[in-house]
Amino acid sequence: MLQRHAKRWTINEVLKLQREHELLQLSVEEIALNHQRTERAIICKLVSEGWMDSSYLQKNEEVITSTDAMDMRVYKLEQEVNNIKHVVEEMVKCGAFKETKLFA
Repeated sequence: MLQRHAKRWTINEVLKLQREHELLQLSVEEIALNHQRTERAIICKLVSEGWMDSSYLQKNEEVITSTDAMDMRVYKLEQEVNNIKHVVEEMVKCGAFKETKLFA
């Protein structure tokens, strides 16, 4: 069982991922073992951080398992949450919530 499956990425883990990918040039399989995550989770994170081209995902669709499919859903949800967070931050900056007690 993968110990980090479905857990949020910590800052230290993301930094370790970047180091392993860019400096040490470890394979996705080696990185996945180091992080106790699926290969698909590693690929998704590398793509989301801009360290791997998204076309890699399309070329390697055959590696998807049910666990990987779950990781992809979590990845997509994290992206949506980040988008919503950005919109709310922009609304706060422009004073959209001054009249409400939403953040009281």
